[in-house]
Amino acid sequence: QYVIVACSALKPSYRAILRDEAEHPRPEEGINAKHRVDFVYLDAPQAVLEARVGARTGHYMHRNMVASQIQTLELPAPDQTNDCVITVDATKPIEEVVRSAATQL
Repeated sequence: QYVIVACSALKPSYRAILRDEAEHPRPEEGINAKHRVDFVYLDAPQAVLEARVGARTGHYMHRNMVASQIQTLELPAPDQTNDCVITVDATKPIEEVVRSAATQL
């Protein structure tokens, strides 16, 4: 069984919190299974991200918020294999981005 969650886990410390919560069963809370967590880093220039965000309708995230997200972002380092982050070229068409992520997971 797989679950896909979209979020902006912009820093390794944020990813560590999410991973820790998923990977440690807590029977006292009815959580008996250990879950594997992988992250997909959508790599794209700021202009591409702003255009995609700007094309959304009815979403809280607006184009002018992208810059602060990029400022906060701590890029996944190639040697952070424990971080379980795969990188996908997000300048490609959405279908190709999804296919690339799915084949790497």
